[in-house]
Amino acid sequence: MVGQFSDGLGPTELQVLDAETGQPQVVWQRRAAEGASALGPVVWEDDTHLLQVLAQGRDVEIVRFGLDGSMELTGVSQRINDPTLSTLSLMGR
Repeated sequence: MVGQFSDGLGPTELQVLDAETGQPQVVWQRRAAEGASALGPVVWEDDTHLLQVLAQGRDVEIVRFGLDGSMELTGVSQRINDPTLSTLSLMGR
């Protein structure tokens, strides 16, 4: 189960919850100073990774979150004037 907590444009926290207990298993938090915003939903890439489109300034990137707590850029990105008009999108599997 995936949970998100929002404040402004996009969530500030992403959690993977245990399906039986509802307790957080992995948590990623965005610090306000980082200025990154989530655009669109989180989708499962495979059994151990999530993907989400994130924007920071004019840069929009697809980010991979691992159930081991890792976070990495996928190499898919855009640079545009208005990140809310990004053409990057994800489809769940």
